[in-house]
Amino acid sequence: SAFATRVRTQEIEFTTEVEEVLKDGHLSAKERRTIEHLRQEFSLTEDHARAIVRQIIEEKSLRERQP
Repeated sequence: SAFATRVRTQEIEFTTEVEEVLKDGHLSAKERRTIEHLRQEFSLTEDHARAIVRQIIEEKSLRERQP
């Protein structure tokens, strides 16, 4: 449906933006505010946004451990 497509597109855009914010591996207060702003902009719940951020951090950690 159009709604599901819109939600998925917002998730992808949010994920892409958060990956950029977390590129350096550190999350400053300013970056937290940026993520919160993006969460609101893309109409994501706090839990959903937190799950996406957690997944990004875990994937980044796994990539860094690989030889």
